[in-house]
Amino acid sequence: MENKTMDYKKAAGELHDLLVAHMKSGLSQRLQKAGHGEMFALGFLMKQEGCVLPSSISAAMNSSTARTASLLGALEQKGLVTRQIDPSDRRQILVSLTGEGRALAASHEEHVRDNLEKTLRSLGEDDTRELIRLITKLVGIA
Repeated sequence: MENKTMDYKKAAGELHDLLVAHMKSGLSQRLQKAGHGEMFALGFLMKQEGCVLPSSISAAMNSSTARTASLLGALEQKGLVTRQIDPSDRRQILVSLTGEGRALAASHEEHVRDNLEKTLRSLGEDDTRELIRLITKLVGIA
């Protein structure tokens, strides 16, 4: 059996083309929407213990504080979050979910997980395990 050296440049080109095609797919676009904006902020808040600083949300979203402030203003107007002055440090604002915000975040997360489950079922058990193994390895590299 001949031992060929992998052409990583060619492999990188193939992977790039596949990722571009994936990004154009409906699933990818739905996942990207879930990972940004209001639903991301609600999901982030749902996973926190109690109130958080807007700067924590900005860091998690990798967005500017101005963008986060605008986003939180919109969420507050919709009755999904509350912002209040931190009683222990009046210079800080604390953000928390309302009951309605928590319910919406939980519903959205369930919807995203259901869509992912359908996708993984179409891959089958072996390919799903391999996909998770590879993504886990990639996340560890980054």
